[in-house]
Amino acid sequence: MARFLVDGNMPAGTAPVLRSLGHDASDVRELAMSNSDDDEIFRLCHAEARTIVTRDRDFGELVIGQPSHPGVVLLRVGGLRSAAIIDRLVEALTSLGEPPISYSGRIVVIERTRVRIRTA
Repeated sequence: MARFLVDGNMPAGTAPVLRSLGHDASDVRELAMSNSDDDEIFRLCHAEARTIVTRDRDFGELVIGQPSHPGVVLLRVGGLRSAAIIDRLVEALTSLGEPPISYSGRIVVIERTRVRIRTA
């Protein structure tokens, strides 16, 4: 089980789907943080040891050079509809294995046809 924080630019159904798969997932909308800036959201990720799930490339830049961070799952899937974005996320996370990899210190980039894992 992984601990995720779903960013506001992800489809609203993302956190419930992740929870249905056994993950501990919160959504910034559920926490009344929809209008929070990236730094504030990332501080919460650090405080709660949650990996951010986002479509915002800025989170990848926030972690570069940081010796430790709870991880970033960055979706770069273009103009897919909400259901297809969630499906691609689930497919990619499932492909990473069970139990899931440790996301700590990593940037997982999910594209339409591949998944890349980088160490920040």
